[in-house]
Amino acid sequence: MAASSPPSRLTRRRLLSASALWAGPFIAPPRLLAQAPSASPVATSVATGSELYVSRTEVQFDDVFEIAVAGLEPFQEIAISSSYVDAAGHEWTAEGTFVTDTYGFVSLSTQAPIDGTFDVADPMALIWSAPPRTAAFYASTVYGAEVVTITAHVEDDIIGTASVSRTILPEGGAPLRIDGPDLVADFYEPAAGSRTPAPAVIVLGGSEGGISTQLVAGLLASHGYAVLAVGYFNIGSLPRTLEGIPLEYFANAITFLRDRPNLDSSRLGVVGFSRGGELALLLGAYYPEFTAAASYNGSGYAEAEWDPAISDVDDLQSAWTWEGEPLPFVPYSRVPTQAELEAAEIPVERTNGPILLVSGDADGLWPSTFLSRVAWDRLQRTEHPWPNQFLNFPGAGHGINVPYAPRTSTYRVGDSTFGGDPWSDQVASVTSWQAVLAMFDWRLKRGD
Repeated sequence: MAASSPPSRLTRRRLLSASALWAGPFIAPPRLLAQAPSASPVATSVATGSELYVSRTEVQFDDVFEIAVAGLEPFQEIAISSSYVDAAGHEWTAEGTFVTDTYGFVSLSTQAPIDGTFDVADPMALIWSAPPRTAAFYASTVYGAEVVTITAHVEDDIIGTASVSRTILPEGGAPLRIDGPDLVADFYEPAAGSRTPAPAVIVLGGSEGGISTQLVAGLLASHGYAVLAVGYFNIGSLPRTLEGIPLEYFANAITFLRDRPNLDSSRLGVVGFSRGGELALLLGAYYPEFTAAASYNGSGYAEAEWDPAISDVDDLQSAWTWEGEPLPFVPYSRVPTQAELEAAEIPVERTNGPILLVSGDADGLWPSTFLSRVAWDRLQRTEHPWPNQFLNFPGAGHGINVPYAPRTSTYRVGDSTFGGDPWSDQVASVTSWQAVLAMFDWRLKRGD
């Protein structure tokens, strides 16, 4: 659209969006000023004189970059879109349509779109709101850059494009696969320049089995941790289903880390997701070597086995054993007795450090808020002497994970959905990730 063209007709919603800054001067908080677009535009349109600004063109995966457009007409509609391809070749695209303010300016940090794949003011919405072009789970590029293309256009006229490279770990690396009868895991070296000896973290996936925590493991490694992503069933020579998994198996993971050079195995944390969150609490309770534990959408109870093919739920067994005996568990095939519930509680108070519990109220797979509260209440009753946290997020589902990954996949396990919505999951993921890093940095890097 030429600069002399009249702006599009304003609806009430568009007028309110465009006039958000009318009430008075906008005073940016220090965080926004620090991340504001640079003084030099990434792209300038000769036809319109408009400019596309992106604050950073090379970022770490969990860093924020800001996007803005200047030099347009007041109250003019402009579309800003993104496109990126994940490690599995799936394309993810997002778009928002904005109305410029009185100065012909749009900032994704302060203005919500009037239409698009998101409806909030957030510079990273072009990442997390992107749906895949075909149904797919997101596959992160752990080693090397994932390139996001940002395009600003007015109707059919492109006024600028920019590329942002998002990196977790440098290109050319790969995790070390341990594939033996005693341990199946992927080991991630800490990023170059990290402190030596490095603290270590074990990462655990959930009822999907195998090793599905590459993104979490890679990101923790980028923050200076040696990371062991441990498989405990449905991979290699391990059991096919989540039934009777001996907790002694994880002693092999501790031994592996203890024997690695340049690691400080006395500074060892664990983080798990879903059934892995339950397992993280169990490992903290049974192994004093773990000095910090994080449980995402986990359970304060030891739970029953998980096998989608099981037909007679009355024959359920415990998912876990210790010293050859099954742990007491909650039978989900019927209403458990009070005695069964009490016996199945994980003794989280034995954990040798702080515990972080994360849950979403809209979890569609199981009642993770209720199950996490079991652990939280026990920590309170027993006066566990560490700065524990329970982060509970209304509206978030079972997909809380690391920040700034797409939240729009059709998550489905059997006939169940993950629940929640992309924005709520994103807020929960950002907040909980900051809490995990803060806890691990304090307990494992400083060792206080």
